[in-house]
Order: sequence, then structure tokens, then C-alpha cells
Amino acid sequence: MLELERALGRVLASKGAPPDIALETPRRWIRFLEGFLGAQPEEKFTTFENDRYNEMVVAEKIRFVSLCEHHLLPFYGYGTIAYIPQRRILGLSKLARILGYHARGLQLQERLTNQVADTLAEVVEPLGVAVRLEGIHACIILRGVEQESMVVTTTALRGCFLGDTLAHTEFITLCGRGVSLIKLLFRL
Repeated sequence: MLELERALGRVLASKGAPPDIALETPRRWIRFLEGFLGAQPEEKFTTFENDRYNEMVVAEKIRFVSLCEHHLLPFYGYGTIAYIPQRRILGLSKLARILGYHARGLQLQERLTNQVADTLAEVVEPLGVAVRLEGIHACIILRGVEQESMVVTTTALRGCFLGDTLAHTEFITLCGRGVSLIKLLFRL
């Protein structure tokens, strides 16, 4: 990592950064990368027996932050996760933990959305899973098209959310409430 730190310091110095920035900023960046990209312990998501509830469980406005694998820039936003349980249910806070667990490290929003849906489907074995993520990408804001108001939405549907029009429509209707929040937070 020392070689990477020195190389970044040379790049910053060549762009006119003062010596203290060219020295200290690479160190901080390396520490950030080591922490954010570091190995996480395998997460165990405990489930509970369910013999009564068979309607949709929805968690909205779950914050996430990740790091784009193409540009090493952050993307962040909110997720909505829903499932229709069968024999097992998950503690409600675990829905946020699943999203946070997969958001760590280098990621793509499309992959992240699928990983959340697949993990929930595997852990709970529900009738269906639906995930919707809304993300703001620094790589879109700072480079290329430079669109600070662009929100990227990805979805992943499993089980009955694919074939049951009523379940799918209910999920989409519930998700519509989160859009105004993200626009308010980011003044879009």
C-alpha cells in the first residue's frame, strides 16, 4: 500500500496540491479503502417461525452507501425491501442489515439490488421478494454527463412478485412514496 500512497501523493503534487495535502491525503484515502473494502465477517441472519402472517412486509427508506467499482466514487441512496413470508420471518432490522452488508466494498447498483433480493429469498424462503434501490452516483455528477439531479432506480423481483400482478402493483405503489423523500433530501 505504501507504493500506492506514494503514487497518489505524486499525482496530487503534480496537480498543485500543497505538500501537506500530497502527503496526508493519500494516507487517509488508503485507510478509508482498507476499512471500506476490508473483509467483513459472514453475516448470519436469524429467522423466526411464522404461522400467522402471510401479507407483505415492507421496509422503506433504508439508507445505503457503496463504492462504484468502475470509478472508485461513492453512490448512495435509499432502498425499499419487501417480502411475503411463508414459514419463516426475519427480524425487521435485518432487512437494513442485508442491504448494508452487500453495499460494503466495490459494487454496482444493479448487482447490489440482485444480491439483496437473492439473500432474502435464500434466508427466509418467502413467497416472493421485491427490492427497489434509488441511487445518486458521484461518477454521474462529477464526470461524463455531469447530471447532479439524475437518480438511478433498480429493481429485483422474485417469486410471486414476478407473476402476481396484485403483489407487484402493491409494491410499486408503496415505493412511489420514497421518490419524494430522495428529491427532498438532495434538493432535486
